[in-house]
Amino acid sequence: QTMSDMQQLLSEHIRSIYAYFPMTVQEVFGRRYSIPLELPTLPVEHRPELKITLDNFPYSAPTLQVTPLHLDHRIIGDNGYLRREAHPKLLQWNMRHDFGKIVQDLVNELKVDPPVYKSYVDTTRFTNPVNTQRNEDSFNISAAPIPTSFPEVDRLSNEEAAELLDEATLDAFIELNYPVVSSDLKNDLENNNHAIQESFEEGQSELDQLRSTIGEMEGELNFVKKQYNEISQEKKLLQNQFSNEVLVQYLLNAAMVDEDYTEELAQDFTEGDATDIQKFIRDYLKRRTLYHTRQLKAEALQSSV
Repeated sequence: QTMSDMQQLLSEHIRSIYAYFPMTVQEVFGRRYSIPLELPTLPVEHRPELKITLDNFPYSAPTLQVTPLHLDHRIIGDNGYLRREAHPKLLQWNMRHDFGKIVQDLVNELKVDPPVYKSYVDTTRFTNPVNTQRNEDSFNISAAPIPTSFPEVDRLSNEEAAELLDEATLDAFIELNYPVVSSDLKNDLENNNHAIQESFEEGQSELDQLRSTIGEMEGELNFVKKQYNEISQEKKLLQNQFSNEVLVQYLLNAAMVDEDYTEELAQDFTEGDATDIQKFIRDYLKRRTLYHTRQLKAEALQSSV
């Protein structure tokens, strides 16, 4: 498959997604898309979305992720990513599969058997790691079931909130009060970094291939240029050989030879060396005519320059 064939195939898959889900939102052109989901078990203000990542697609199966991340369902794995076994065509991926139909099958399954929120582990204590000697800095905090509001932060005093400006303190606060969110964010970052690294390596491989191809084409181009220059030189030499000046000089030289020859014939005849009069007349007229013809041609070429 050529790059143009792969691009056309990618466009067909994207058109298929929009055909089944017209409300699809494009986040990154040709790479990331988002489909809003309407599931009866989840409130409207926390409407889930199906995130589609097409890194190395269609060579490899796409990555599908349901957000919010903390949903419990048999086809949803860690960090909200749909399991490969959720659909047989994802498990045995073929770039000719109808991707839009695969996504529709998965969404229908989520609608028939909607996911529910996972239960969080409540935390009961937050200790400032910068100043562990302050007993008054310990307080009870319950983790929120949905990390879209932060009541734990709202309940902090001004002094406690100010301590969160320290990066280490803030990290500890998040780790303690939102362990699942923190873990998910780290996993997402690792997955995204891994995907970026793979994409970079693939792009680097393609770039190396392109450079190799360009190098070969440059070699061919240089060879063709060399042949062209050699042919141009030969053409120039041939043109110089048959220029008007060369032809004029050639005709004048030949006419001079004819003139010398006829003068020798005439001299031999007047001195009595020629005995065959008819032969003398025939040879003299032939070469003299040729002499005049060449002279006239030379004069005609000279006048045309």
